[in-house]
Amino acid sequence: MNRLSPKLLFLLGILGMSVLPLRPAQADVIVVCERHLRSGEYAGDIDIVAQRISSVGEIIWQEGAESIAVASGTRAERNPHAIPDSSGGLIVAFEIEARTGDRVGDSEIAGQRIDGSGKLMWNDGETSTLIAHSDWAEKNPLIIPDGRGGAIVLFERQSRGGEHAGDIDIAAQRISPSGLLLWEEGKASVAVSSGPALEYNLDAIPDGAGGAIVVFQVEARSGDYAGDSEISAQRVDADGNLLWNNGQSSVSVAASVWGEANPVLVPDGQGGAIVIFEQHGRTGEHGGDINIGAQRISATGEVLWGQGPADVASTTRLERNPRAIPDGQGGAIVVFDVEPRTGEYAGDSEIAAQRIDADGRMMWDEDEGLVLVSSSVWAERNPVVISDAQGGAIVIFESQARTGEYAGDTDILAQRLSPLGERLWNQGESSAVVSSSPLTERAVVAVPDGVGGAIVVLEAEARTGEHSGDSDVLAQRIDAEGEMMWNSGEKSTPVAYATSGEKSPVVVAP
Repeated sequence: MNRLSPKLLFLLGILGMSVLPLRPAQADVIVVCERHLRSGEYAGDIDIVAQRISSVGEIIWQEGAESIAVASGTRAERNPHAIPDSSGGLIVAFEIEARTGDRVGDSEIAGQRIDGSGKLMWNDGETSTLIAHSDWAEKNPLIIPDGRGGAIVLFERQSRGGEHAGDIDIAAQRISPSGLLLWEEGKASVAVSSGPALEYNLDAIPDGAGGAIVVFQVEARSGDYAGDSEISAQRVDADGNLLWNNGQSSVSVAASVWGEANPVLVPDGQGGAIVIFEQHGRTGEHGGDINIGAQRISATGEVLWGQGPADVASTTRLERNPRAIPDGQGGAIVVFDVEPRTGEYAGDSEIAAQRIDADGRMMWDEDEGLVLVSSSVWAERNPVVISDAQGGAIVIFESQARTGEYAGDTDILAQRLSPLGERLWNQGESSAVVSSSPLTERAVVAVPDGVGGAIVVLEAEARTGEHSGDSDVLAQRIDAEGEMMWNSGEKSTPVAYATSGEKSPVVVAP
């Protein structure tokens, strides 16, 4: 029998939990996260680890005593992003940054495939596969399936010096199920967008034909429009060819006197996509304001809402941090933060939502054209949205105490919305509590559980005591009625824990 670490005993003591016996996996998820080494000769190093958790909250790999080391070396491995591999495992991409030597501070993109039993598949599990490396720093990977068992990995390329110092471009590489690099004979990445402006904050979806539709923010670095930003897009086919504008330039999705930023992308069900983004008022009466806009783009790169971006949310408040899912009818359900700029509630934030149809029309209207998902004396922010498999959505978010005895504490809450924008849990009067404890819960991610609920994974950091500043990764399952299913709904399940700090989780349903 494995001996439990003192830290785990401390954590279980806080959570009031017992260790569950292991049972056969069914409808499992796999969680990947960073592990930050806090002491000893490797203090300051960051590795990537993974663990599998069953539908009833039981830890599967290594008998639940330890996570699988996906990538661990003298360099810092961080910022993981993962997808299912269609065979019961996953493919993960992440940054690797040199901590010493001539290349200190430089970063590259690497990847690894893990099967359903926790075995590392590429390079006999001895090393990761290097996906992108150059004199530039490769950062912020995003991975999507290629529809053929492999993946397309997109990332930012940041110049470290020379004539392009400070520049940022968007690049990509495709990797096979066996870990082979498929584009440019594996010798270089495909430049998705590379110009004198800064291209960053990318999002992408599969195009349904082995390629990808990519959207990103473009910011002018000089001239009259320096600091202004717009949204552009490009499509890459399965062979790494750029398809729109003959590959000579990207398609402008949104450009105006406002600054467009932070795009997210959802498929429109017809080979194209809906792009949702922030609109920042730069001058005049709207200076400092932030709204949410949207535009639809076809499979051939045609901007479809010719009247200009649709106004998803445009009040006197700050609407920002959008997240979205397809609504199943060619439109999208969008969630975001809403923060008053003036008055007694200035600085407070709530979670709101809107549904947009395939023609750019807003479908929900409750409060200034928005549906309030959650509003309280606490500040709600950083929403995540997933499908409820019935045309609606489950929204999970952080809730932070602003004053009083709990000031600074952050919990995780959730609410379910119907296709009509109705709040379904707790008669719509309050949100479901996913995780609430003396720990600070944050960095939430989630996947549908396949039966109308969700499996939620989060980072939890101790605020006081001998473990102050340490963090672990926890998980909880919510059913379709908003009830917590694991540990009698009282506590979350520790997924990754050690004397180090576990952070930045991602979760996939293999």
